[in-house]
Amino acid sequence: MKRYSFVIRLTEDEMIQLNAKVKQTGLSREAYIRLLLQNKVPVTIPPDIFYKVHNELCRIGNNLNQLANRAHVLQMIDVPSYRDNTNRLYDICFKLIEATIPRMSDA
Repeated sequence: MKRYSFVIRLTEDEMIQLNAKVKQTGLSREAYIRLLLQNKVPVTIPPDIFYKVHNELCRIGNNLNQLANRAHVLQMIDVPSYRDNTNRLYDICFKLIEATIPRMSDA
């Protein structure tokens, strides 16, 4: 439970700068400052294109997985190799998320 509060005086320029940095992260000012106190670097919100690319990559991965399953049943393709590529695609998707989106526990 958070029990303490404090007042900090900033110049207009400092307040503008703080608000701009906070806005880039999507966090509250309080959460932003808490991250700084923990020596963590607040992560900026990814651009909208990130989500479009991520969703498209996931769709491609799902399609690859469905094709791999069908190819296995028909015995027409090297399934282990195909599955490895599918797993690599999913790994890239998750790394993309981890690299650009702050974790809720950090806020």
